[in-house]
Amino acid sequence: MSTRLTKKEKSAIRKLLERHFTAGGVRCYLFGSAVENELRASSDIDLLIISDHDERTRISLFREELEESNITRNVDVVWYKDAPESLLEKATNEGILLWKN
Repeated sequence: MSTRLTKKEKSAIRKLLERHFTAGGVRCYLFGSAVENELRASSDIDLLIISDHDERTRISLFREELEESNITRNVDVVWYKDAPESLLEKATNEGILLWKN
């Protein structure tokens, strides 16, 4: 089983990010099992969204479109304002910057 996201999965996520987050100052980090070489078939994809703006509505729409996409894994999207400090540190220090605008 693959221990990394495929190029197709990353590309699909990036396209949706570009569609939903058009204002500048948005960053998306991939973290958790997808970057720790522990990704299993049942693993989800963990994303942290950091933004200079209030993006709750856009994040909600982004989540909905992810669920309807051809990405077969569950995607857990966390907005930085809703995340505990420990998760923020882990995602930004150990994760990878997947996308920014």
